[in-house]
Amino acid sequence: MAKHAAVFIDRICCPHKSDDNCEFMKPEIHFIYKACRLYNIDLSCSFIVGDHPSDIQYGLNKGISSVYLLIRHGKKHQNGISRETVMCANLLEAS
Repeated sequence: MAKHAAVFIDRICCPHKSDDNCEFMKPEIHFIYKACRLYNIDLSCSFIVGDHPSDIQYGLNKGISSVYLLIRHGKKHQNGISRETVMCANLLEAS
């Protein structure tokens, strides 16, 4: 990914489980706003990348392009993902 100038600078996530009913969990958009404030991110040229349908819904809730990874949960749930969503075998392919 370094060849494509992709760099990871942080990871922002909610530590709660889905049955905790946390208001910050995906597909809520709290953490998108947090990342935008911290790193001056332009969402019009950003992507949400994930391996679970909630990752894709997270992007859709904010109008952000999404890339669905066919790893882990990705293979299990891929039939429920919209055909308009870009699907990649792994993070390297997505970059």
